[in-house]
Amino acid sequence: MKGIIKILLRYILSAGGIAVILLITNFIILASWVVSYSTYYNTKYNISEIANGLRKENDKFILSEEASSIITNKFHWAMLLDDNGKVIWSTNLPEDVPLSYTASDIASFSRWYLDDYPVQSWKHPNGLFVLGDSKNTTWKLQLQVPEKVMYNSTKWISTGLIINFTVAMLLAFLLGIRFFLSLRQIVTGMNDMAEKRPVSLKIKGAFRDLALNINNTSKELLRQQKLIEKRDTARNNWITSVSHDIRTPLSMIMGYSSSLEDNTSFSEEERKQISIIRFQSEKIKQLIDDLNLTVKLEYEMQPLNIQSFLFQNSLEKLLLAI
Repeated sequence: MKGIIKILLRYILSAGGIAVILLITNFIILASWVVSYSTYYNTKYNISEIANGLRKENDKFILSEEASSIITNKFHWAMLLDDNGKVIWSTNLPEDVPLSYTASDIASFSRWYLDDYPVQSWKHPNGLFVLGDSKNTTWKLQLQVPEKVMYNSTKWISTGLIINFTVAMLLAFLLGIRFFLSLRQIVTGMNDMAEKRPVSLKIKGAFRDLALNINNTSKELLRQQKLIEKRDTARNNWITSVSHDIRTPLSMIMGYSSSLEDNTSFSEEERKQISIIRFQSEKIKQLIDDLNLTVKLEYEMQPLNIQSFLFQNSLEKLLLAI
């Protein structure tokens, strides 16, 4: 039982370690995602740098080559609106983009989309600089978090990690209990099988195949045990029967040889031969007795005559007798 408890503890600790590793892994993945997003955002360039590339000279707007290359390769189009909402400059402007906007239109697309085009806006000395990308390239999501929540974000993250770890340990404990109960049945079945008792385990799940193998092995061992007992019983009966059949004629041989050995009418040499016959007959009888005794000892059939023995009292009696 102690071994099973150790296995259960190791299982729970391993599950807890896995939970910690998963938490750390998720944190690393989140950090990597944030870093990669930040890197991607930086590669898209800052709109202020692109807006600074647009200058007005002699009532004409001139876009620097670097800014033009960035707009063409990294974005899609750009335009400049005056204070009245009219387009006074543009490059690569799509045909479905309007050339005049109201204040509400500007307020709307500056935060979201302009006719499904993701846009960014920046205040330019000559108006509002709008930088647009192709459709279906950027998702814009509004996220509003109370300042109090941000101040308590560390506590919330710590609490979330503790809750995740607690839930993981609880699940590991419940799975460990289930594992323990199944394993205890397996151990009980193996002990019964070792004691030559029939085993019939009914286990589902991960130990199902092992339980089936133990059940089949128990049936096979019991079948073999019955065959061995049947064979040994037949052998014992055969030895007993043969011993009985041999003893009857052997007793006659020993009796007649003993009588002839004492008969003085035979010569000395003949009496020696008769003596050899008697001696060999007694030797055969002793071998038969040893064979019967071996069978009884092998199957624990020989009764034991157990008596108490006190060495001190026996020694005193022996000294008195001397």
